[in-house]
Amino acid sequence: MAEKVFGFERDTFILHEDIFQLASMVAIGAIVIAVYMSYLFDLLKMANMVNLVGLVNLAQFSAQSRLLSQRSRHLANRLEKADGEQIFLVPYNLGLVP
Repeated sequence: MAEKVFGFERDTFILHEDIFQLASMVAIGAIVIAVYMSYLFDLLKMANMVNLVGLVNLAQFSAQSRLLSQRSRHLANRLEKADGEQIFLVPYNLGLVP
C-alpha cells in the first residue's frame, strides 16, 4: 500500500481465509479492513478529498500487536501528520462480536 494511505508504506497480502471471512459475513480481520481502507483512499483521491480524511492502520493500533504505550505513540504520530483539519477514521473493535 502506498505511503499516503496510512502514513507509511507497507506490503499487504490477502489470503484465502480473508476472502472467506468477507464472503461468509463473519467477523473480519485487520487485513480485510486495511484493504477496504486502501480502496476508500482511492475513492477519496478520485473525489479530490484526500486532504479531508486521514486513515489509521488497524494493525498498528491493535491491542493484540503492541503495548499500550506503543499503540498510543503510533496514534499520536499519525495525528501529528494531520493535514489541516482532517477527520481520522480509526477502526476499533469493542469486542462485542456475538
